[in-house]
Amino acid sequence: MKLAASTLGLPPFNHLYLLPRLRAIGVEGIEIAPDHTWKRAPYTHEIPFQSVWNYRRVADNAGLAIVGLHTVLGGRLELGLFENKEHRDHTIAHLVHLSAVCRDLGGKTLTLDTRWKATLPEKDAWFACRDFFDELLPQIGDHGTTLCFAPLPENEGDFCLTARECYTLSLALDHPSFAISLDSAPLAMGGETGHTHFVAAQRLLKIFHIDEPGKAPIGSTGQVDHGDMRQHLVAIGYQGWVSIVQRFVPDTIALDELAASVRFVEQKYLRPDTRSGVAPVEATRIKIISDTIAALRPNIQADGGDLELVSVNGNRIEVKLHGKCRACALVGQTLGGVRRRLTSVLNAPVTVVPV
Repeated sequence: MKLAASTLGLPPFNHLYLLPRLRAIGVEGIEIAPDHTWKRAPYTHEIPFQSVWNYRRVADNAGLAIVGLHTVLGGRLELGLFENKEHRDHTIAHLVHLSAVCRDLGGKTLTLDTRWKATLPEKDAWFACRDFFDELLPQIGDHGTTLCFAPLPENEGDFCLTARECYTLSLALDHPSFAISLDSAPLAMGGETGHTHFVAAQRLLKIFHIDEPGKAPIGSTGQVDHGDMRQHLVAIGYQGWVSIVQRFVPDTIALDELAASVRFVEQKYLRPDTRSGVAPVEATRIKIISDTIAALRPNIQADGGDLELVSVNGNRIEVKLHGKCRACALVGQTLGGVRRRLTSVLNAPVTVVPV
């Protein structure tokens, strides 16, 4: 995995002088929040080419890759997916322009934030979203960029908040310019920390954001199990960018808070086996197997049976049957269901054997 940082953690509109120091503290790439980086008037979507070119020049000289853009609506209340036609047209023009900016910077991803459907019924919102992207995505296809939905906390939107919904939308749109990103804080707050969410996102995951509730410094709230997040990323073989997203705190020394977060992330996410791409340790795999079986047990117990994990030997997983499962004529079907579930979450074939 490669480490990036968002410009949200830097002073707004005036941080080019800090880019060389980012490389020195261990950051390899930068993810740009446009409305925290360049000043623009409402309803004006153009960022001057000179500003874009100058930013890329400074980043290149600092040895930083520009990963992409995020928070691309930037809290701009005049823009949105579900507004009237005039506002929708402005939003599409805004996103097409930002996609071109991302391309010119050398970036690949644009993560869309803040999605408010307000009083629009849920079903109507999904249809409106589909129509919006049917119009937008063909216009950015030649840019080589990918627009991503990420799960959101409830105070930042009311549409497509969960990883499961973002994944469902990406499958429904089925367009090469649309994918998903995952953010650690919304995953934790939404109870989507199970490995199945990472397996589902594996093919479509373009970037992983490391954040805390309220965009606090990483590791400061204790509400996100970053060690667990890292295990899931390693288990699916993720080798892309992980990006630190935290807010700059005024009246603090520039980069102090971010440098502390970088050290935390290096310990939690970027140990040698993730930087070199070595397969996850067996303990991680066993934990995933154990958690998956634990999630299946309530359904089995409801029928008067039970099972427990005994051992894992390569792809052979041994379980012990209890209760009605020991004499049930349908035990083969039960074990078959367990096998299929484990094969799915591990993304590899296994056998499940009763002992």
